[in-house]
Amino acid sequence: MNDGITFEIEEGDGTLTVTTTVPRRVLLKDKKVSCTLIDVKQFLESNNIEHNRLIDKTYHEVSNFKNETLTGRWIFEKPKTTKTRAAKPKPKPKQRIAEKTKEPESPPEGRSKKPSVKSIRERTKAIANKRAKKSSNSEGEN
Repeated sequence: MNDGITFEIEEGDGTLTVTTTVPRRVLLKDKKVSCTLIDVKQFLESNNIEHNRLIDKTYHEVSNFKNETLTGRWIFEKPKTTKTRAAKPKPKPKQRIAEKTKEPESPPEGRSKKPSVKSIRERTKAIANKRAKKSSNSEGEN
C-alpha cells in the first residue's frame, strides 16, 4: 500500500489533519502511485488512530500522474473524549414481606380436584341424550 506515500499527522483543536505526499514520477517507467480517502482511513486504522467524519479535503485523489496533485490534505473530526464516571450503584429494591398464603380449600365432598375420565364420559352421554330428546320433541311438534 505504501509505494513511497508519506503520511504526516497533525492534531489541532478538535481536528486531525493528515497530509499525504506521493513521489514524483520522472520517467514513464516509474510506478504510478495514488492515494485516496480510503487509503488515508486504512492508514489511520492500521496505526490505531481514532477519527470521526471527514470535515474537509484538498483533492479527491492525490496521484503522481499530474504534478499539481502530489500533496493532499484530509481533515477529520477528532472523537470527543469523555471522562468516565464510576457507575452509581442501583438502589436495592424494597423487600416485600411475604404474606402467608392460604392453602386452597379442599373441594366439596364427592368431588375430586380433577374429574375422572369415567365421569366425563357419563356427562357427555347425558348431554347427548338431552339434545336427542330436544330434537325429537321439536320434530314431533312440526
